[in-house]
Amino acid sequence: MTSTTTATVDIDLGGRTVAVPKGGLFDRYRMDTPLDEVANDPRVPGVDFFRTLPKTEVQSPIGPTRTPNFYYAMSSARLTMLAPSRAIRRRIPRELAPLEIAPGLGLVSVMLFRYDVCDIDFYTEAAVGVAVRPARNGGIGTAVADVDIAFSAPTPKQTAFTSGEKVSTLTSYTQRDGAWHSTLNQTNVLSGGGTRFPRDIDLTIGDGRMADELRALKPLRAIAFDVNTSAQAALHMPVPVSVRRDA
Repeated sequence: MTSTTTATVDIDLGGRTVAVPKGGLFDRYRMDTPLDEVANDPRVPGVDFFRTLPKTEVQSPIGPTRTPNFYYAMSSARLTMLAPSRAIRRRIPRELAPLEIAPGLGLVSVMLFRYDVCDIDFYTEAAVGVAVRPARNGGIGTAVADVDIAFSAPTPKQTAFTSGEKVSTLTSYTQRDGAWHSTLNQTNVLSGGGTRFPRDIDLTIGDGRMADELRALKPLRAIAFDVNTSAQAALHMPVPVSVRRDA
């Protein structure tokens, strides 16, 4: 199982030396973790979801790797707010357009993630996302950037789901080396819940570039707060996608 020691080992990833937990899943299995091994971890609620998602070897900026990246035990929180479409449009590439729920109003989300057991070992993440629609293919995605923020709120009432009963998908769009890529994320919710128009939210935006990005989006009011206290996910490798600029 994932080691609790703080010892690390240096590995080469695409010509870069990166320290990873010694004896962790990545150190031992390099993205090809045996599911039966993971199933023995008491923190993992099961592995049936992953048995339907075979991994494939692909080339990547760090060299050959296997995809998807599996998150066997995780939790997340998402605070969704209304924001002026004009402010959103100023912060995203021209190739993307805000997804409007009403004329002049788009959606901004602050998201927190905790990955307890995954192919690349434990880590946490904070992000701000913007709901967008690509100009050409019409899908719905999220432009994501890391951000230093914190918020606290009562956890919404949780509902338990069997594995595979509530699986959601999200596509994000990023630009790499001048080309657009889309990334598919599949989330298997095992315990989750949410509230609409939450009131007891304490959102703290710190100092720095990422905090400035969130302020620049000019969020107006919170309309939803969603928490998954138990979930799993499969994050697929980014693939090239055609996105055309608006005329």
